[in-house]
Amino acid sequence: RRREARVKHHHPGLSRRRIAHAYLRDNPMSEELSRYEHLVVDEYQDLNTLEQRLLELLANDAGLCVAGDDDQSIYGFRFANPEGIVRFRDADGVESIEIDVCGRCPRVILDMANELISHAPGRTKPALRALQATDGTVALVQWADLDEEIEGLTAAIAAAVQQGRREPGDILVLVLCLSFDLLVG
Repeated sequence: RRREARVKHHHPGLSRRRIAHAYLRDNPMSEELSRYEHLVVDEYQDLNTLEQRLLELLANDAGLCVAGDDDQSIYGFRFANPEGIVRFRDADGVESIEIDVCGRCPRVILDMANELISHAPGRTKPALRALQATDGTVALVQWADLDEEIEGLTAAIAAAVQQGRREPGDILVLVLCLSFDLLVG
């Protein structure tokens, strides 16, 4: 019961998605199932299994176009199902278009990512190529503990802003927090 309460507290949309899925699954004549002619979904690898099943129901009479990369799934803490995009890609009647270029990251970052992911079991995709001519820089930093990490990250961000290399609105720090108590404690 405690786990269920925590999931509802941290993921209020989960209950709504369950209700929507059950409604659509159990009411095949509902107007919502024929409301859409086309559905387009980006970052499909970050959807959880329930969200993927909900889309399958909604796309029963519609065209479904999904974009994503199972190598780039970052929401495991939110129950993302990156295997879902592989299953979708391999389904009958699906046209798959592979994109092996990246316009977002400098070459050095892609080189590191390609090297890391090349060791994944069962990997069959080609390495990504960079569109950017710039090399960029990468700094690997490891802190002894959480307090040191907070101090170090705060100092690095402050220095970048003070030196004019970044604007405060250019910076986003994502934090994985599995316990609400850590946020308010």
